[in-house]
Amino acid sequence: MKLDEELQKNMIKLALIQWYDFKLEKSPYKYGCPYIKLVEIYNIVEIDTIQDIVHIIPRFDKKNEYLVNSFIF
Repeated sequence: MKLDEELQKNMIKLALIQWYDFKLEKSPYKYGCPYIKLVEIYNIVEIDTIQDIVHIIPRFDKKNEYLVNSFIF
């Protein structure tokens, strides 16, 4: 029982983050929002270090195209 309590006390909560980049260099914004794509770059970070939440909108009729909703925050 004591070992479980010690493990929980020292446990670090992590998140796996997959990154985005701008889809196009010439026109990085569409409809006033960042126009992005997923890239094959990942990081593991502590959940407590995450500062901002973003709302990413997929373009359902396109492959690997997303918009960041800048108007909601």
